[in-house]
Amino acid sequence: MAAITRDPRGAPHALRNDILLVLTGAVLATALALFTDGGADRPDTLDQGGRPDALGWALLLAAYVPIVWRRRRPMVVLVAVLALVVPYHALEYNHSAPTPGAG
Repeated sequence: MAAITRDPRGAPHALRNDILLVLTGAVLATALALFTDGGADRPDTLDQGGRPDALGWALLLAAYVPIVWRRRRPMVVLVAVLALVVPYHALEYNHSAPTPGAG
């Protein structure tokens, strides 16, 4: 008897689960960016970046959007996330905020 295999992209709730994953990650990143200072108030630690401005928020939150399509186009999603995460960290925004590439 042949085993039945299922394509994970065709799972009945895959899109809903991916959207929930994106929203959860974005909420967590927002909370950590708002409520952590990255160690800036402690002189014994390296500066971990500052609170994001408008560009920082746009880069941080936009980095989660491509994850919705991770099952269909994983390489495109990887490139898109990196294109948003690399400038976020290069511009010295709060490194304590989790970005999809840090997971």
